[in-house]
Amino acid sequence: MRACDLPEAVLRLVDQIYDFADAREDRRLIAIAKDGVIDEAERPEFDRIVSKLDEIIQSALAVAYNKGG
Repeated sequence: MRACDLPEAVLRLVDQIYDFADAREDRRLIAIAKDGVIDEAERPEFDRIVSKLDEIIQSALAVAYNKGG
């Protein structure tokens, strides 16, 4: 998590969330995980989506722990 100003942190977070939703990554994640099994063919896409989620989480933490001001 890199330190940045609050407005930059918020804009980065919201942009990443919109990109995730616009790309319908949430729907792909549901489709991959709904049977409880991630097979070999699904693994690369699942890992890519989880990586994007990790980036979103890091951005959310940057907002949450920003001192503001």
